[in-house]
Amino acid sequence: MAPAVERGEGISRKGPPAAALSSTVGGGTPVTVVGWLGGSLLRRVILILALAGFLVAGYLTWVHYDSSSGPLLCSGVGGCETVNNSPYAMINGIPVALFGAAMYLLLILLSLGRDTVDEISPIPASLLTFSIALMGVLYSVYLTYLEVYVIHAICPYCISSALIITALCVLSGVELWQNMKFANS
Repeated sequence: MAPAVERGEGISRKGPPAAALSSTVGGGTPVTVVGWLGGSLLRRVILILALAGFLVAGYLTWVHYDSSSGPLLCSGVGGCETVNNSPYAMINGIPVALFGAAMYLLLILLSLGRDTVDEISPIPASLLTFSIALMGVLYSVYLTYLEVYVIHAICPYCISSALIITALCVLSGVELWQNMKFANS
């Protein structure tokens, strides 16, 4: 039998109500534990970040395939061209940026179709989102290591993508934690 998390046990598929995100301090004054991250706003921020990541990765993919687009617009910051033309920018002839765009597109689709995914999948959408974002963070750490210590050039687009996927991982982790906490209460 599959572990409880794989079956979705202990994870709420709908998220906590606003009241579940509040607590009282001292004389009974309500304090929001997670603040503005609660509920649907958190999901909207995740969607906006996924869209931003898709735009960054999409731009890098477009520049890779369209030689008439000219050099990357790096604002004189550094080695966009060096990083984009390095042997580490491709996996089996496919640009790493295209894999990034696919990852962000998957996160967008999970955000938009969260309720449908929760109805048809044995794994909650919040767990899927967190897992994909975590894999993206781990790969971004590897790519950033390559930029700094092997390629010796920094691409601001790559760094911005790494920051976006890190934020997505943190926020989707908060959402997953909220859903697990709500399901267990």
